[in-house]
Amino acid sequence: MCMLGHQSNIETKSTQICSLSVTQRACPCPWFKTCVLHPKACLIHSPYNSALSATMNKTVLTVITLVIGFSGSAFADTCRPAVDPNRPQMVIGYGSLMQTASKQRTAPNTTANRPVLVTGYQRSWNAKGSPVGYSTTYLGVKAVEGARMNAAIYEYLNTDEIAATDQREGAYCRRSVPLDQVTMLDGGNLAEDAQIWIYETKPQSTAFPSEKWPIVQSYVDIFISGCLELEQAVVTDDLGDMSFSEACVAMTSDWSPDWINDRIHPRRPFAQQPNAGRIDRLLHAQIPAQFNAIRLEK
Repeated sequence: MCMLGHQSNIETKSTQICSLSVTQRACPCPWFKTCVLHPKACLIHSPYNSALSATMNKTVLTVITLVIGFSGSAFADTCRPAVDPNRPQMVIGYGSLMQTASKQRTAPNTTANRPVLVTGYQRSWNAKGSPVGYSTTYLGVKAVEGARMNAAIYEYLNTDEIAATDQREGAYCRRSVPLDQVTMLDGGNLAEDAQIWIYETKPQSTAFPSEKWPIVQSYVDIFISGCLELEQAVVTDDLGDMSFSEACVAMTSDWSPDWINDRIHPRRPFAQQPNAGRIDRLLHAQIPAQFNAIRLEK
């Protein structure tokens, strides 16, 4: 089964029910079908964007778990290490999880994001989206000796948040990160006994931007907006002459001319994306060739 409220009045209309055959993929609820095949896209592009969004999104993910037998097969894998509930649980967000609103759709019970510099991991456009319909390439990371990237870090306040994020990041493995690979950029410290996690792109999900799976501006906007949120929190000089948002672009590899501007109103994007002007100026300054190759969504 899948649940989809009327988008025109998502919180007051009654919930509709439609049937889903996991084998036939015949459900007439396209957003829910996306959730089943690619939970990350489900949460990022969820229609539940109101104050009830976190509750509704968790409800939908719970239904997905029941539909496809989470404990038995489809989402079960060996790259979810055991969590010690007696230790602080921290996660490094380097893409959509850097934006507070996007993070809170999945995990509302977390501490505020803080800026960090992470060594040993390279951020890149390397995570292929759903094979069904219009799709995209997402940000991912891979372990690379000597690599550096800036990111956000926050603490889970309960283990339910970890389980919810594991479901959202179905195309990624949750990896443990040693404390000495994380430098706080706000002058603070991390608990020495913290378990620190990062979501690394699975080999079978690794692919780079292409015409079929392009970079999409709506996702870039979420990423860069999260970077801008942390701009003023940086007090150390670990990034050199770069601002935090400039480092977000510079410390991301595989930017590509396969890039679609899918903002709802691309000529007047500000109602949908208040930071559109700042984001565009930053991208144009940092990666002009790829930025100038962006084409409008048809």
